[in-house]
Amino acid sequence: MAAHDHFIDAFHGVSVAKVLSEEVEDVTDVDVGGAFDIAMDPIDGSGSIGICALLGMLFVIYPAGDGRFLRPGTEAVGAGYACFGHSVDVAWSLGDGVHIATLDRRAGDFRVTAERIRLKPTTSMIAVNASN
Repeated sequence: MAAHDHFIDAFHGVSVAKVLSEEVEDVTDVDVGGAFDIAMDPIDGSGSIGICALLGMLFVIYPAGDGRFLRPGTEAVGAGYACFGHSVDVAWSLGDGVHIATLDRRAGDFRVTAERIRLKPTTSMIAVNASN
């Protein structure tokens, strides 16, 4: 629940209207006049901590709507994943491929390490950790 609360606090004042989180049952109202709705799993993989699997954060951003989150993916304006493992990586897309930034611990900021990644149309499956 701490991860959920942290993100809700961070979403105040940045035009987020509603949040659907895997951590709570109801949609959270953040800013009635916000331009975006966010669906997220703020700590994906927490059930696998005992086997040292990766942890991450998944999100999708939609234009603000009527509070329903069951929408086609084509309505999304952005989506991404943050991975907390041997490195801290953030991958996101705004519709023009996937971009990845990795935390440079010495510099204390993120550096873009890959841009405009695209899957081949014939790709049938992707996985971060297919061995689990």
